[in-house]
Formats: sequence, structure tokens, C-alpha cells
Amino acid sequence: MNRKSELSIRRKHPWIFSGNLSSAASSFINGEWLTLFSTENKPLATGIYSNTGLIAIRVVQFHPEFSKEKIRENLVSALRRRDELKKTTNAYRILHGENDFFPGITIDRLNQTWVVRIYSSSLQSYGRWIVWNLYDLCKSSKIGEPLPKRILLDPPEKTGEDKKVVERFWRGKESNFYKNDSLLIRETVFLQKVKFPIELPGQKGGIFLDLRNLRKFILKRTDLSKNKNCLHLFSHTGLTSICMDTAGAASVTSVDGSKEALDGFQRVLSLKKEKSFCKHRFLQKNLFQELEDVLIDRKFGLIVIDPPNLTPDAKSKTSALKSYSYLFGNCLSSLEESGTIILCSCSGRIRSEELESLAKKILNTQGWKFETFHNLDPEADHPVRKNFPEGNYFKVHIYENCKKS
Repeated sequence: MNRKSELSIRRKHPWIFSGNLSSAASSFINGEWLTLFSTENKPLATGIYSNTGLIAIRVVQFHPEFSKEKIRENLVSALRRRDELKKTTNAYRILHGENDFFPGITIDRLNQTWVVRIYSSSLQSYGRWIVWNLYDLCKSSKIGEPLPKRILLDPPEKTGEDKKVVERFWRGKESNFYKNDSLLIRETVFLQKVKFPIELPGQKGGIFLDLRNLRKFILKRTDLSKNKNCLHLFSHTGLTSICMDTAGAASVTSVDGSKEALDGFQRVLSLKKEKSFCKHRFLQKNLFQELEDVLIDRKFGLIVIDPPNLTPDAKSKTSALKSYSYLFGNCLSSLEESGTIILCSCSGRIRSEELESLAKKILNTQGWKFETFHNLDPEADHPVRKNFPEGNYFKVHIYENCKKS
């Protein structure tokens, strides 16, 4: 390693970028395990080489010699951090990639199915080995993590030059889960008293688990939804909309650009055994171009704005900030007096302080005041490491009891 990469490793940052490697690295094979040496030729860590993308090496262990025992210790530590979550839900992230010291790999438990995502072709063998170790550990009743009936590899969308990998089973009977030649697994997850059927595979493994903090907030603060007309922008599978319903909403309008997501939401909504008086409305719209069509002549007591990642690269940050301004500013025009507006962001390149400043400036410019501001902390299954700021990507900002000044 050069001096810059060595300092990065000593700070326990898990990525070495291709720009910090010499041309000699081109002789390495994609997925090759490497011992990383300091400028004084002393071993520092173990990493895995990737010949595609900006991240050339992912550090899998920050010790001079690789230790399988340390890997298993980290797996047990990750499971222990989720012990409290298991009391209120059967849907959580078992491993959260770099933030749990397992770079490029996430494993979600969705009832009896584990959904595995591996974010680089260089990590395929490593990822499978990690899943095997995790499964082996969970055989012990002392661990307290139920063994899955199925393990599904659900690759993320193609990134960089990596080729798209198709979904496949790593454990379980595959033949029972095909419909019209497409893989379809149905599970039922719960969050507190809310039960929700889901279909796998799906975006981010089926549901957005990082939104649980908001869903719990909505279920706890029923006064924000009760007897209100609610709006959920970028609703995806609709679990957050269901939480508004459970909290007593008079109506929920769920809007998404994906017909598949909305159809899936309506399909699972019809399977819900718990009926309510809430009226559900579904709209397929490109919200960056057709937001006015959704808002025209409508008022809402609760508005949730939850767009996808708008900063895939550093160059897109300026455009992303404009998009957040457009969404938040326009939605304010349809917010009822004393209503609540919630702005979420999974754009890692936009800091929480930047998003808060943006929203408060718009509120002030449009003549709104809010009574309470909440910045929700991530749940235990989405830990954040101080020495890996890129992993602190998700923000939930709540502006409660907004009134025109």
C-alpha cells in the first residue's frame, strides 16, 4: 500500500480505491485474496481485489493475519446487536455490509427466508462462505437466530462493468416457487401488530428495512395519521402506507413510478386479514415530472416523501439537491394547517445537515413554521461506523405541526 492507502486501513476504512494502486495491481485476478502491507513492508490487513469499479480492494479484516475465528466472532456480534429487534419483528437485516465489517454483502431475514445481496462479482465466493458460516452458527440454540427454510441470492441491479447475476436458491426447494417462469416467494412479515404479506425477490430484497424507524414512529404517534388524509410518495411495496392505515388514517394515497410495485402492493393488500375503514388510492406517476398532477386541489394532514438514491456519483449531488427542493417545496402547498411533512433521503452524498438546512430554508421562504423537528436514529440492524461515513446514508427528518406564519 502507498501511504494514503495505509492511513485509510489504519483508520479502518474498508475501501481502497483503484486510483490509489499502481499499474502492478492489474496482474491480480478478480476476487483474489490479498495481504495488504504497510509502506514499511509489515502486514496490515486482508482484502479482496476487484477488477471492475472504483473500489479496487475491499478490506475484509483489519489484522496482520487473517483469522476465521475473528470472522465468526464478528458474525455473533452482529446477531447480538439485533436481539431486541427480534421481539417486535421477523424482518431485519442480519448483516449490514461494511457497517458490520462484511464489505459488499447484506443478508436480510424476511420471516423464513434469508435474502443475500452481494455488490461485486469479486465477492461471490467470499459471500457464499460468509453465508455458510452464518448458517452454521445459527444451528446453535444459544445464538437465538432461527435457521431459514430458504436462502435466496437476489443480486442487486447491475453496477459498473459487472454482469447481472440471476436470482437463485442457495438453500431450499426451488421448484415450488415459480409462477409463469418467474421466481415468486411469498412471506408474511410483522412489525409490532402489523402483519404484511410480501413477494420475493424485490427491490432491496423485498422491503425497505431501513425505513423501520419511520414506521415505528408512525405506529407510536397515531395522532399524526388518525382521521387524516395521508400521502406517501415513492411508496414501493406500501408497508409505510399500511402503517398509516393501522394508525387510523382516513385515506392513504400511495404514489410510485413503478406499476409492478403498485400492483404488488394492491395484491398483498387484498391478502391482509385485518380490514380497516381506510380508503387506499394508488397512482403511477413520474414524481419528478408529474407531482403537480398528484397534488392539484388536494390537502393532506401527513405527507411522506421517500425518493430513491439521487446521488449515484459525486457529479449528481447538485441535481439531487434541486430534486429534494422540488419535491419538498411543492408538497408544502398541499399540506394542511397543523399537518406533518416527512422528508427521507437515502442519498449518501448528501449529509443530514444539508438536507435539514434545505428543508428549513424552504419552510421559511414559504412562510411556514413547525412546532417540533425529529431526526430519527437508524435501527440496530443498520449500524453506523464513525470511520465509514459512506455507511451513514439514510435520513428521516420530521417536521411536525406545521403552520402558516
